[in-house]
Amino acid sequence: IGSMRNNLNISATGGRIFDAVEWDPVQTSSTVLRFSPINTDLDFVTVSAAPSIGLGDFLTFRSGGAYHWLDYAEIESRAYTPEYQAVGGMELQVYWPQRGIDLYAYGELVYSGEYDGYREQGLGQDVAPNGKLSFGMGDDFRMHFVFQNALSVEHRRRECLTIPGRYFYFGFEWRFLN
Repeated sequence: IGSMRNNLNISATGGRIFDAVEWDPVQTSSTVLRFSPINTDLDFVTVSAAPSIGLGDFLTFRSGGAYHWLDYAEIESRAYTPEYQAVGGMELQVYWPQRGIDLYAYGELVYSGEYDGYREQGLGQDVAPNGKLSFGMGDDFRMHFVFQNALSVEHRRRECLTIPGRYFYFGFEWRFLN
C-alpha cells in the first residue's frame, strides 16, 4: 500500500498441513537426544507488517514486525520458533555526480522474541545491531560491506553456542544480462 518510497507491506498466511512428517526429540540419556520421525497435523499462522518512510531523496526509515503461531497435534512444543520478530532501520543515500556513484549506509536493530531450544529455555530476546555500507554505479553494479552484531554484543541463537562478537562479509552484485 502506498508509493515506492512511502509504503506499508502487509502479509498474512496460515493453514493446516495434514499428516506432516516431523522430528520428535526423545531424551535417551543425560547427554543423548534422539530424533524420531512422526506424522502429525500442523496448524500455522504468520502475520507481518513492514512500513517504509522516505524523507527527501536521501533518507529512508524501514521497519517490520512479525507474529508466528504454530500448533502441533502430536508435539507439545517446537524448538527454535520465536513468536515475535522485529526490525527497525535507516538508510542514507548520497549521489556523487562527478563519479556517477551512489553511496549507501544502512543500519538496523533486529529483535527475536523468546524461544526454547531442545535442552535450554529462554533463548532469544536479544537485540542485534547490523550495518551495511555500499556503493553502486548505475543499475548494474553494486558492492557492499556488511557487518552483523556491530557492537559485539554476546548473544545466543542456539543451545551451547554463544556468538561472541561481530561478523562481517563483503560482496558485489553485477547484472550484465538485462
